[in-house]
Amino acid sequence: MKRIFSLAIFIIAIISINQNIFAQEDEHIVAVTTWYVNNPEDGSASEYDSLATIMFDKVVSKNSKIINRSLVRHMYGSDSRQRVVITEYASMEDMELAGEEGGKLFREAFPNEEDRKAFWKAYSKYWNGHHSDEIYSMVVKK
Repeated sequence: MKRIFSLAIFIIAIISINQNIFAQEDEHIVAVTTWYVNNPEDGSASEYDSLATIMFDKVVSKNSKIINRSLVRHMYGSDSRQRVVITEYASMEDMELAGEEGGKLFREAFPNEEDRKAFWKAYSKYWNGHHSDEIYSMVVKK
């Protein structure tokens, strides 16, 4: 009886491992980055929202490697400085390639180097560099 039970557990384990390996081929990747923003004296919420929208419209939305992206702000609780960026990719490879494509799209959006520097200076004053990055694989997808 013990032998049959052990064999059954072994077979279930092998099936589970194989299903997990095959499932990974089609798993989408979700990157979640939590940023903490500054509230600079020479800035405003409307300026930040405008700059974030420009970045989304001119760069992020045109990136062929990004399936979906959301930028959400902290709504309720102890730290209103949080901004969470949630980005979905088809694969780890696409996640890596999205960075390269994003750089190219940013240069295309702002072909003049001075314009690029001015935009980046205005946008980056809101980011204090403190952040966390997590990478997840999807379990259930709608």
